[in-house]
This record gives sequence, structure tokens and C-alpha cells, in this order.
Amino acid sequence: METDRLIIMDKLRAMRMFVRVVDAGSFSRVANELNVTTSMISKEIGRLEEDLGVRLLRKRSFHDVVDLLPVTERP
Repeated sequence: METDRLIIMDKLRAMRMFVRVVDAGSFSRVANELNVTTSMISKEIGRLEEDLGVRLLRKRSFHDVVDLLPVTERP
């Protein structure tokens, strides 16, 4: 049961990061706010996309500005 709880907490953390990235429009801005690396943010959102079976975000430039994708776009 503890394992299930941890899995749920991990998914909730990834969803919160996703929402923050969408609101901020940038991985690096959120990483700075949370004092984590952009790589960690990217990995969390990547796991969320994998769990859902869809791509959620697309980087617009090398500055890591992101666009929200329609849910119909599959990886």
C-alpha cells in the first residue's frame, strides 16, 4: 500500500510541474522557482506523457519556451 501511495504522489508532483510549466511557458523558469534542474522537470513531464500516452508539450526554441499540444498528438 505504501508503494501505491508513493506512485500517486509522484504522479501528482509531475502534474503540478506540468501545470507550472504551462503557466510559466518555460522549463527553466519553473526549475529556478523550484530550485531543481530543467532536466528533472523534463523527465517528470516525460513520465507523465508516457503514462498518458500523449505528448503534452513542444519546445518552441532552444530557450525552452513551450507550447501546449492538442491531446490528439501522439508520441
